[in-house]
Amino acid sequence: MVLFAPAKLTFSEVSPHSLRAVSLEHGPQYSAIYWETGHRSWLPFWAAATQKFTWKLIDDQLRGLLRMTLAVSREPFVFYSSRSYFRSYFGDPDVHLVSPLAAKFRFSFNAAGVEAFEELDELQQQQQQQQQQQRSSSSSAAAANHFFASQQDKNNAIDAIRKSAKIAEQP
Repeated sequence: MVLFAPAKLTFSEVSPHSLRAVSLEHGPQYSAIYWETGHRSWLPFWAAATQKFTWKLIDDQLRGLLRMTLAVSREPFVFYSSRSYFRSYFGDPDVHLVSPLAAKFRFSFNAAGVEAFEELDELQQQQQQQQQQQRSSSSSAAAANHFFASQQDKNNAIDAIRKSAKIAEQP
């Protein structure tokens, strides 16, 4: 026995109370609404009469009076890892940006090492031999050999680059 049967509601009946059925009658809302502005109930009643406090001010004064070491932020050079960094100050020593002095090393695909140069010499010799063979053969056979020779040259060059990259990555 069903005591309450829910009626089938239409969209027009539900939409006035729905957040999904928003109308852009007055245009889209571009800024946020902050309802909690000014309601900081966790602060005591005298909080507006005081300032924010930090122990760093007292620490800096004690270090100055006792002639102890200065804060690390007053040293412009940053010693971290194998790279060199430098602090750029903006008035106060506590306000600074740390930036690298030199650009990070990036690998380039230039031939490095004796083996890579030997392979390049071998490639040049192979190319010269293939060019001589192409000149001696007929025109149709030379065209076919040229296609395969250039593809072989391409593969040889790629292999030489990969080998030089492996050599450069070794410590």
